Amino acid sequence: MKKLNIVFIAISILTFSDLFGQSDTNKDKMIALSELEGDWSGGGWMITPSRERIEFSQKESINYELDGTILQIKGQGWNATGDRIHNAYAIMSYDMLLGQYVMNSFLEDGRQTKAEVEIMEDGQIKWWFNTPEGGTVKYLISINENIWHEKGRYSPDGANWFPFIEFELTKVTQ
Repeated sequence: MKKLNIVFIAISILTFSDLFGQSDTNKDKMIALSELEGDWSGGGWMITPSRERIEFSQKESINYELDGTILQIKGQGWNATGDRIHNAYAIMSYDMLLGQYVMNSFLEDGRQTKAEVEIMEDGQIKWWFNTPEGGTVKYLISINENIWHEKGRYSPDGANWFPFIEFELTKVTQ
């Protein structure tokens, strides 16, 4: 038992020293998402599960936390009559053990998602997750001169993709 404890302690020390020694790498990875930081406002359209198309206004507030190692994202949307139709909170980070960006998002109704995130060579940000029903949801974000354009697509089978949301936001504060 004593040998097992010593092995566990040695592995723990190596693991934690590796993680703490790479904190600058984590920050460096997160800098690639700096264009998202700030307050954003705009609008777009979405297709509801009942196939109704609705217009909405949207606000996003994004800021770095924990010394630049995570992005905190708060988003809210309203329909034309002023009813809130979207209220979400997310944390985006770089998982050094997996070697990839991840986003954990939470909705006010209790649903939550763990999405994968990729920064593409052209600077676009792609994020996606699988649904409990077996489909896949993918989003693509393009930011150009303080304009955020995002499109969402859904696929029930990985072959056929259907647009269900698109919006454009303007950065209102840095």
